Amino acid sequence: MTPAEREWTYEKERLERTLEEVSRRIKAVEATLGQHRSEVISARVDMWENMPRLVRSWDDIVELTQNQELLNQQERNYLFYSKMLPTLRRLADSPYFGRIDFQAEHGMPRKPIQVYIGIAGLTHAETGEHLIYDWRAPISSMFYDYEPGPASYKAHGGRIDGEILLKRQYKIERGELRYMFDTDLKIDDDLLQEILGKSADSKMKVIVQTIQREQNKVIRDEDHRLLIVQGPAGSGKTSIALHRVAYFLYRYRGDLRADQVLVLSPNEIFSDYISDVLPELGEENVVQKTFWNYVRAWLDISAETLADQMEFLLGAGGEGRRLRKASIEFKGSPAFLRILQNYVKHLESGAGTPFEDIVFRDKVVVTRESLVELFREQYSYLPYGKRLDKAARRALFLLEPHEAARLEEIRAELRRMSDPDNKNGLSKELRRLSNRMVREETAPIKERVEAWGRVDWMGIYRALFADLDLLRRLAGDQPIPEEIADIARITVEAIDGGRIGYEDAACALYLKAALGGVEAMTHIRHVVVDESQDYSPIHYMAMRVLFPNASFTLLGDRNQAIHPHLHMPDTGELERIFSGLSCAKIRMVTSYRSTREIVTFTKAILGEGEPIEPIDRSGEKPLIVEAADAQSATLDIARTVQSLLGEGFRSIGIICKTASDAHEVHQAIGTRCGAALVTKNDRRFTRGVVVIPSYLAKGLEFDAVVIHDAGQSRYAGEEERKLLYTACTRALHRLVLYCAGEPSPLLAGVPPECYRVAQAEPAR
Repeated sequence: MTPAEREWTYEKERLERTLEEVSRRIKAVEATLGQHRSEVISARVDMWENMPRLVRSWDDIVELTQNQELLNQQERNYLFYSKMLPTLRRLADSPYFGRIDFQAEHGMPRKPIQVYIGIAGLTHAETGEHLIYDWRAPISSMFYDYEPGPASYKAHGGRIDGEILLKRQYKIERGELRYMFDTDLKIDDDLLQEILGKSADSKMKVIVQTIQREQNKVIRDEDHRLLIVQGPAGSGKTSIALHRVAYFLYRYRGDLRADQVLVLSPNEIFSDYISDVLPELGEENVVQKTFWNYVRAWLDISAETLADQMEFLLGAGGEGRRLRKASIEFKGSPAFLRILQNYVKHLESGAGTPFEDIVFRDKVVVTRESLVELFREQYSYLPYGKRLDKAARRALFLLEPHEAARLEEIRAELRRMSDPDNKNGLSKELRRLSNRMVREETAPIKERVEAWGRVDWMGIYRALFADLDLLRRLAGDQPIPEEIADIARITVEAIDGGRIGYEDAACALYLKAALGGVEAMTHIRHVVVDESQDYSPIHYMAMRVLFPNASFTLLGDRNQAIHPHLHMPDTGELERIFSGLSCAKIRMVTSYRSTREIVTFTKAILGEGEPIEPIDRSGEKPLIVEAADAQSATLDIARTVQSLLGEGFRSIGIICKTASDAHEVHQAIGTRCGAALVTKNDRRFTRGVVVIPSYLAKGLEFDAVVIHDAGQSRYAGEEERKLLYTACTRALHRLVLYCAGEPSPLLAGVPPECYRVAQAEPAR
């Protein structure tokens, strides 16, 4: 038997032994689950049949409480074991994907240990042998970071140095060893090519088998509470972040729960797209929301969504668009953040408080100056809204003795009128009358005072734009646009009309949160911000206030900053916003999604930008299809989609610039190619052929992408360069761009050797 045959036999036997233990564990868990299920059912039946229906005594309360706690514990046991089964069944299909043999320099044992790495750990129930190490275990990190030779890892007791003697990868499917090979530092190109060459699915996939060294660095970083990750389209930023969350949930098991982690997604579709990653890694899904979810929850006004704003900016023209652009740029700027911060200080100093002198029957109960002093000094430990409420309650408290004195005065007068000799006490009816008379006298005062504590948060934001002199004073040396008067006017009109723009939503939410009108979500311990380039400084400041106890992972790509007037702050500004959090920035440059030909083409569209390096995976050059007009292009797209489906591509994105374009294309050819229309209101990502607006396609990927119209009429200006680039980078294997009429000038910089050209069939 050759050495290779001996190794194959050893690995087959070792796999069989592992699968036997997995099978035993599955049977044991299923039996335990059955027992706990029976206990839960029995406990519920017993409570229903034997527990008292009505609580008549303290003993009934004790008995009900004890039985409810017993039931809760049994249900917790059932849930605990039920969560184990899916992971064990995944192990039964493919228990591990890698192995390293590691010899430590010091300590015991002195002989090498074999570390088989999978999505979850498993030990032999009888011998205690480590059959599988969790990919997140400290020792497993060496599989991603080192080639055979000197290596080390961080353990709880410190750094462990040694040598990797063997590094091996496996392909195991349905419990069968398909092949294995020894490899070096880079996760083997053959395996990576195989995985990347597969079709896109309706859900994002796990990448534990192919995590690269630069990605592993992001996943396991525990030293920085603010981690800024920048990388090109297809570099795996989102998947890495979810694996990072899984790592945290493993590393801090018992101290960190899934409901204490938040992923801020760009839209609901993307939230659905990534929803399988953590369960596939054996973890519960974390909280997934969009920033607009918080806007809707905390602002008492209708707010425009980011999708609505993008649709307006990509489709509108004229003076309205110019003024709106200026408003968006100003309200998303560091300068306006400083103005808002100064406004918070201004309000907390007592300026603009609704207080007034409280006078009752020509007697001063409390002066405005006294209330302002209380607000500014004695109540300074409270947030703005609670200060107002406490000052109001203080004024009402000071009114009470005056109210009592007036009550006695009225009752004395009524006694003189009803009983001159004062032989009888005041009747019950006259006492009620006196109470009512005093209430009527004090009611207007109390109503005004109680209104102080009912803060009009949008009114506070409106007041900033209603008083331009105040806004300019608060700006100090911060730049203000020339159009500030018009910006202020349209802002006030929008608030008065009951609907604000997306650019105002973040500002109003931050202002309300900073003034204490939003209850801080102190239970959130970590926040992942995806598509971070689409958030302004004010968005980030709002996040800091809303999640004061959280660490942050920010994932972005400035090459994909598709919003023409809203941009992520630089690292220095982020460090100021998140002051007190240790910060690191990691830049990734490799794109794993698209073929080399697609990456080369899209880099040329981008021109200058952040560096991008493709993986060495070849495919067809992108195709530019020239059409005489929009109708010809649209109809020919249906033919192209049918051809792509015939080639075996299962996921095809027809990407249109705007939602209105997508609607028209879907109306024209949706039934011809079985395409679904994706809209901003969708909650689930649809597999197959979809027609989708460009800004909703961010973060998604497709086997093939068809750009509906990359002609001059759609992508004419420099502001749209990154939008076209982002749309094209959704493609894994095939990219087709239709041009109705003249091609976009944004394609002029692409060398002719980077693409093919064809003609669309004329419309009939």
